[in-house]
Amino acid sequence: MDTTKKRTRQRLGQFEEIVVVGEPVGEEARAGKRRKKWPSVEKLAAKKKLKKEREALGDKAPPKPVPKTIDNQRVYDETTVDPTDEEVAYDEATDEFASYFNRQTSPKILITTSDRPHGRTVRLCEQLSTVIPDSHVYYRRGLALKKIIPQCIARDFTDLIVINEDRKTPNGLILSHLPNGPTAHFKMSSVRLRKEIKRRGKDPTEHVPEIILNNFTTRLGHSIGRMFASLFPHNPQFIGRQVATFHNQRDYIFFRFHRYIFKSEKKVGIQELGPRFTLKLRSLQKGTFDSKYGEYEWVHKENSKNVFICGGGLNDSNPKPSEELSHTGKMKLGSSHCTAEESQTAQNHGGSSELPGSLEESSNCFGNVKSPSLWKEEEDGGNTGVNKPQAKPVGDKEHITLPDLIDFPSFPSQRVSSRLTDSSLLKIEREKIIEQMKQVKEERKYLESIREDLIKKVEKLFEQNKSKRYHAGDNWKKKYFDTKKVTASLEEVLTKLREDLELYYKKLLMQLEAREIKMRPRNLANISDSKNYLIIQITEVQHAIDQLKRKLDTDKMKLILEVKCPSCVLSAPGVFAGFFPASSLPGNPA
Repeated sequence: MDTTKKRTRQRLGQFEEIVVVGEPVGEEARAGKRRKKWPSVEKLAAKKKLKKEREALGDKAPPKPVPKTIDNQRVYDETTVDPTDEEVAYDEATDEFASYFNRQTSPKILITTSDRPHGRTVRLCEQLSTVIPDSHVYYRRGLALKKIIPQCIARDFTDLIVINEDRKTPNGLILSHLPNGPTAHFKMSSVRLRKEIKRRGKDPTEHVPEIILNNFTTRLGHSIGRMFASLFPHNPQFIGRQVATFHNQRDYIFFRFHRYIFKSEKKVGIQELGPRFTLKLRSLQKGTFDSKYGEYEWVHKENSKNVFICGGGLNDSNPKPSEELSHTGKMKLGSSHCTAEESQTAQNHGGSSELPGSLEESSNCFGNVKSPSLWKEEEDGGNTGVNKPQAKPVGDKEHITLPDLIDFPSFPSQRVSSRLTDSSLLKIEREKIIEQMKQVKEERKYLESIREDLIKKVEKLFEQNKSKRYHAGDNWKKKYFDTKKVTASLEEVLTKLREDLELYYKKLLMQLEAREIKMRPRNLANISDSKNYLIIQITEVQHAIDQLKRKLDTDKMKLILEVKCPSCVLSAPGVFAGFFPASSLPGNPA
């Protein structure tokens, strides 16, 4: 028989000793290893025997046992609905997505980000636009969503996608269906862009992809699935061989984008194109984005923590192992704590154990959670046993009745603690603070209503002033054109007279200059003092004054027109070309 050496360590004080122990290894051990590796002969013989028996019985053979799988072992979800249910079919035929599924509208998507996005978020938006056809990426530039949504509706967008980020990483997605909602808020995680995916395929083409919605089986799942489906056009282009998958598993939605490849007539392979991410629904809101007055269809809530009460008495410093208490002897509810010492307010009256109202009032430290009621014990000649629960709780507040008081240990009689007065004072202060908060809330609501009324009044006055100015300008414009029609003939006469006046000035100057030339040889010394020279200067000044007056009248008319009808000159400058010179119109150099 062969032996192998096995080393073990034995600790002796501060030193260790290595001991070698022999272990027999022979044919039996080798045979055991072979038995583990290969099925035994007995099992094969039993299978052959069962097979022969089933063949002999024929149709009367018992059914084969169903193998255990993940699907058949999964617990049935009661919220799963049947797609053929009449109520579900009616709701889906009348919801906000009915126009899309009836092929009355085609999707048009706007993709944007939070304020000041970083490169990773911007690249995710750009890659999403290649996945979703007919989608457009625009940057926020500080605009609020309440202003973006009306602009999207005016430009015939059917959906709005907003990708939020935290610490340069995308962490949230808002999907709003336009124009009537709903709006879904998702938490985004596990984001991988195309370059971060190993063994990815080539960039996606512009073909319309197919869409797969997997495991959206509840009423809420139907709504979310229809929301995702409405992002893509109706008729996919199979020649592109691209598939967008939304897989729901345990309320996590996994998004993948693949291209399938036919390797042969029987084998098909897939290539992931990216991006990929995981979504978790946080809330579903009716209508479009409204964070203040929005009505929510569904909101994700965390599991509330339980309240654990010490069962061995208020002063029991050694709680039982079965009682779920912290080592400090505190009772927990969420993030608020209340020590067991502060709840020692039991009082002893003539052998009967009774819990005063101050202990019930101390339940405020648990976030106003209603605690089980504690009933008085009956006084039967010093008997302190509990007979049956009364229907009257101690104190004025209503509490949840316990199913059976015998299962719960009774509280021992305690003396009045000195903390009773402290707790009552704290309660009074707390009530005062609550009253002050209520008053402040009422005042704030009143001031907000006044502010809203004032804003409405200002907007109304602004609209009235705007319409008044518009009508006044329109009336002045009509008067102007009516007057111009009447004075059209006078304008022609005025133009001719101006031309004649210009010719008169020119002739007069030519005659005076000719006379000046004739008079030069006689009086060369006093040319500047001559009478003819003074007449020439007077004529030139008079001509300049006439031109300035004409220009002044033109500028006056232009200013009046700009004040009373500013849109007239800008919208139709050619109409006023007959009145104004080309250089005096707005937008032309003087």
